[in-house]
Amino acid sequence: MGSFRKKLDPLFVGELNMFPYKNNNFDMIRLMAAFQVAVAHTQSHLEVTFLPVFLEAIWGFFPGVPIFFFVSGFLISMSFERCHSNKIYAANRVLRIYPALLVCLIISILSVVLSGYSISDGDFFAWLAAQATIVQFYNPDFLRGYGVGVLNGSLWTIPVELSFYLLLPLIYYVGNKLKQIDVVLLFLFLLSLLADAWHEEYYMQLSGNIFFKLFHVSLIPYLWMFLLGALFQRFYDVLHRFVAGKSTIFFILYLAYALIVTRYFGEKVGNHPSLILYLLLALFLLSFAISMNGKPGKWLGGNDISYGIYIYHMVVVNIFLHQNAVGSYTVAFIALFVTTLLAYLSWKVVERPALRLKQRSIHKV
Repeated sequence: MGSFRKKLDPLFVGELNMFPYKNNNFDMIRLMAAFQVAVAHTQSHLEVTFLPVFLEAIWGFFPGVPIFFFVSGFLISMSFERCHSNKIYAANRVLRIYPALLVCLIISILSVVLSGYSISDGDFFAWLAAQATIVQFYNPDFLRGYGVGVLNGSLWTIPVELSFYLLLPLIYYVGNKLKQIDVVLLFLFLLSLLADAWHEEYYMQLSGNIFFKLFHVSLIPYLWMFLLGALFQRFYDVLHRFVAGKSTIFFILYLAYALIVTRYFGEKVGNHPSLILYLLLALFLLSFAISMNGKPGKWLGGNDISYGIYIYHMVVVNIFLHQNAVGSYTVAFIALFVTTLLAYLSWKVVERPALRLKQRSIHKV
């Protein structure tokens, strides 16, 4: 596919766009999204509530998983366009996902063994292979008695994200052949949006069907969120003029719309938002990402612990659940603290060294 790369560059919008390559707030956005997921799961499973009702509602209007998908679509499409070869692109994606994931898997297994829970089951090695590759949503019966019944249920998004990574070069290849990359992106965006609408329409009716369960954890109903990020990146030059300096306006507009449609029209804000709701959220995210010359992102000091928080929080929550330590604010705060500590160690010891091996990384590490 070398010739593909040579022919591809003139079709790029992102290659010469105005995006502030270093001075942006995407790391801060991902950190907040990771905490949204971690706090939501910690509260739910440990049976506590940190926030007043109205703040809880507002917090819930910023669902972590859809935010991750949008940011991923924006940054990964930009990274792919600026990468010189598909091999480098693939290697960079592996270095971003797997080193931290495999270390987390080892720590997860140790946490179960040290708890005294038996994992000596014939399905253990099949589960281990699934967790170490691309089938993280697989969960056999022998784990049903530990914690919530799934050792690290949040990892169902990893195969979805990996599917995005694998599909993106193919989308660009077809789009390049047709000389219509943006049309192909938009076409697949609409197909996935329709698939997601069908998923929501028949979820209650078909949720017990094995094929529907596989569809539920596939990339199909989520691809449109990723592709919206890619489309925003492709047309950043146009969108920049529309969103720059208006993050407060888009924040208020999104919140107002979310409050109205959830209160009066029965919409839900979660992993399957409506198109308009998600579009307004995406406009706010992009506006915030380029606001204040990236100062909120600089507050992190170059530390990106969002991935660690996401992959470790349910491991920690399950440790306390197995001890039946629920209903305690102290335990919940300890769980979040331990999660953050593990995420920080993961970044310093595993992720950052791995990212230094990347070529043309989109992060300065």
